Amino acid sequence: MVGNTALDMLVAEMLGDIGKLHDQLAALNEAMPGFLDDVDSRLTQSVGMLVKAGSMYEGTLKNQTMLIVRDAITQIRTEAAKARADAAAAAKHEIDETVMRAMADIPGEVIALLQAGAWRTVALCFGASMFSSLFVLVAFLLLK
Repeated sequence: MVGNTALDMLVAEMLGDIGKLHDQLAALNEAMPGFLDDVDSRLTQSVGMLVKAGSMYEGTLKNQTMLIVRDAITQIRTEAAKARADAAAAAKHEIDETVMRAMADIPGEVIALLQAGAWRTVALCFGASMFSSLFVLVAFLLLK
């Protein structure tokens, strides 16, 4: 009978532990709806903050992308303008060299004739204007 008493004691202790476990489960069951509401509220807040942060990140990313695109366009336009200016400078240099070679080929006598011809043309124009002025003066005096 001693064995039964020890067995009875173990069963009684186990039933006591099961009773405690039952009480804890009942308390957990009562606390669970409040706990789940709190978890749901926190998850909803976290999702809202993540959505807001995502929107801010998207806006920042769009702005940065637009700045990079504008900078790239400005750089492309600047490089294109520089290339056009370089091409124009090269063309001007080539024209200057051609003119210098052509001037070197003209003999000095031709240049002297051109210069003398210019002075002769100026003198002729001056003389013609003096003659026409004299003609108008004489006509005015005679017709008076």
